[in-house]
Amino acid sequence: MGGIGGAGGAGGAGGALPPAEAVCDDQADEDGDGAIDCDDSDCAESPSCQPPQGLTQDDIQAIFEAECTPCHIRNTTFGLNLANDFTATTFNVPSRQSELDYIEPGDHTRSFLWHKINGSQRDVGGGGRMPDNGPPFLDQETIDAIGAWIDALPH
Repeated sequence: MGGIGGAGGAGGAGGALPPAEAVCDDQADEDGDGAIDCDDSDCAESPSCQPPQGLTQDDIQAIFEAECTPCHIRNTTFGLNLANDFTATTFNVPSRQSELDYIEPGDHTRSFLWHKINGSQRDVGGGGRMPDNGPPFLDQETIDAIGAWIDALPH
């Protein structure tokens, strides 16, 4: 086997350095250094190894307007209006189905609205999972991104 210190590796015949990681999203260790893809320092700048860009308030507003406002508009369902500016009716506003606020800035686990879209609402209050027209519900990546957005809010 080649590798660092082996034939053809650093310190081996010719003192050649091992090749850099060639592809950063293929689950292979092309350069033989024991680090795969994003765990390899050669991939630090690769776009596939960058953290996903977080959602913005506008992104979440668009999700709520597409998925939730057929019911949650003009305070018709549990008094929760998610149209236009959802923050006005959710931030630090007590839920009617839980002891939690709809959104507790800085803590998605204390945000009833997150539990409703995550499907864990019965653990903290009650009611059905949202959106009410699911399944399909929001995908887990979107749910996690909303949770990360809530966590990043100043409290």
